[in-house]
Amino acid sequence: DRPTCRLHMACAPWRALGGALLCAALALGEEHKLTVGSLHSAFVNEDSFQYYSAQIPTTSQAIKVKLVPSYGDPDVYLSFTHAEPDDLTATWVMDDVGAEEQVLKRDAAAFCTGEPCVLHVSVYGYDESEYMIGVFEAEKDKGSVKVECSPGCKQDFIADGVCQKECKTPECYDDGGDCGQQSCAPGCDEGWVGDEYCDEACFVEACNWDGGDCSENSGCNQGCLPEYINDGECDSECNVAACGYDGDDCFHAVSECYGEPDGRDYRGQVNTTKTGKACQAWDAQFPHQHTHTHLNYPDAGLGGHNNCRNPSGESAPWCYTADADARWEHCSVGPPWQKCKQNEMPRAALMSGAVKCYIPTTPPSGPLARFESSCG
Repeated sequence: DRPTCRLHMACAPWRALGGALLCAALALGEEHKLTVGSLHSAFVNEDSFQYYSAQIPTTSQAIKVKLVPSYGDPDVYLSFTHAEPDDLTATWVMDDVGAEEQVLKRDAAAFCTGEPCVLHVSVYGYDESEYMIGVFEAEKDKGSVKVECSPGCKQDFIADGVCQKECKTPECYDDGGDCGQQSCAPGCDEGWVGDEYCDEACFVEACNWDGGDCSENSGCNQGCLPEYINDGECDSECNVAACGYDGDDCFHAVSECYGEPDGRDYRGQVNTTKTGKACQAWDAQFPHQHTHTHLNYPDAGLGGHNNCRNPSGESAPWCYTADADARWEHCSVGPPWQKCKQNEMPRAALMSGAVKCYIPTTPPSGPLARFESSCG
């Protein structure tokens, strides 16, 4: 569900109008202003964008972006450097199903490039979607929202799946629907199941896998659409045994063979640091926030796993650690070629479609014919 262009023709059935076909030319649009500390209600058509911006107070040490869909499956793109961000220009992406939160800390890379500090927000409608979106000041360490929309109801409580009477007020948007009749899954509108249209929000077991609209077979795991498997990106929802570990996307069966001196082509399974700390998954932003994601480094072997990689030109593979007190450390993956079989090529070289000249390292088992023919 990644949009690939920003000027295109979108033609989509609008269920709210009885199936009438609405076609609209989408061009770069005006950024609507978001007031820090409040939720904004809006609607976005299928395969369309809504654009926003929010000026961040100079005193804010952390902010939280909160998305609360009433129905549909909107995605959010965030950037401090590009207005109207999309999948090519965003620094952070919120693309899970249902209500989402993203904490951004001032000391994180790419938080602000100067004052005034403006956060640019794009909401993309994978399906036609009604939603609330807001930017709030947050505690730097815990990420909790400071403000209350009503006495006893913090913004964090809205649309969290639990009905809280303190939040059932107009100011808190009636707890984001938590106290009303619940659909089979967040964002799955009544009537969408079995309508011969694949809705990602409904592709869960509780909704009978959208009634077969997305696939003739049952889903392998919630959030893992059939087209996500072997699509070139490791998706954590698909990186489970029931989904075949996302096919080849998560390098589940890849050997420890690599050849570059700095290990940039390492695609193995080591997921602890030299000091024994467990690695944080590359698609996670806790305990350490970062921009080393598949979106920003699509050829670095990142995504929904916590294996050591080197996307940034360090001297060796590394990872962010699961220890809040240690941001990142190098990993011990052995010297280049040490774990390669005779005539085995590193997976990264095979995926790149070209055989590279690995200089100055030399395979311990002797020259490889395919490397020799390429390098001369």
